[in-house]
Amino acid sequence: MLIPITDFRWCETLCDLELIVPLRTTNVSNADTFVTSKYIKIVIKPYIFECVLYKPIKVEESTLKLVDGTAQFNLRKTNAELWNQLISDDMKDKKRLTQIKQDAVVEYQERERNRIKANKEMNKKGEKYALEQIMKLEDLTRQQIKIEKEEAGKQALEDFMNAHKESEEEKIELQNKIKEARRFVKEHMTKNIPKEDKMKAVNNIPNKSIFTEKSIDLPVRTSSTIEVQFTPRVFPTPERESNKQAEEEWLNKQAEYRRKLLDRVVPDDLSKNELDPIWLRKKGDSLFQAGDYEAAVVAYTEAISQNPKLHSYPLSLCIYLFIDFYKCKM
Repeated sequence: MLIPITDFRWCETLCDLELIVPLRTTNVSNADTFVTSKYIKIVIKPYIFECVLYKPIKVEESTLKLVDGTAQFNLRKTNAELWNQLISDDMKDKKRLTQIKQDAVVEYQERERNRIKANKEMNKKGEKYALEQIMKLEDLTRQQIKIEKEEAGKQALEDFMNAHKESEEEKIELQNKIKEARRFVKEHMTKNIPKEDKMKAVNNIPNKSIFTEKSIDLPVRTSSTIEVQFTPRVFPTPERESNKQAEEEWLNKQAEYRRKLLDRVVPDDLSKNELDPIWLRKKGDSLFQAGDYEAAVVAYTEAISQNPKLHSYPLSLCIYLFIDFYKCKM
């Protein structure tokens, strides 16, 4: 149960209304305030102050200050007139008071939504304005850089032209000095040398082209022998000596096994002339029908080795029945 505050003070002018509410405590950080156009409430437990105003106010132009344990309201009236009373008579009617509180909550929520929307629009406008300012600043920076580049290019071109002009002037001056020196030497020589000696000196100069070079006699090439020695390298044999005996034993057993199978197919008393592939195929057929698939495989194999073009060899079927599917596919 909250204790209502009744010892408040207020005064008014035509446009404003001053309301001072004592909060009974100096710690006002936990105060809960609620202000609308018709309803005012401030709660700081265990005290409460609520008031239904006599006439509406402008909430946006009103202020509230929590100073020295008091709440100081400066309310701006909607219409410039004297109220002569602060609290409306609706405070005495509970149903009317409840309806006013509900309307105040709806008004507060609507005002908060508008405030949030206005803040978003303001932030959006601020971001847009900031972006425009940044773009203008970047544009000015680019223009300044462009101007500086153009000025630097003009200065570099001017320096180059001046340097080229100076070098040309230096070359011309050097050529003039060389011409002057040659002329001075020529005049000096013509003055000091008699005419007859000068003619002799000219005649004594050998008639030889300055571009001819003396031929050089190249010596005959001499033959020689280069001795090459290679580093001996011993490569290990890939033969697996540790398994050699076992492998030879396995090969001998396989050869003996094949000889036994061949004896089952071809009797010992038959000669090589009697080993006919057709006879071997028939022998394989009889062994296949008898169910001796292993011996039939040997017979068919021997027949194929004797006559590879002979047809109708059920060799793959024998191998398949002999449970060797992968060899059958090959």
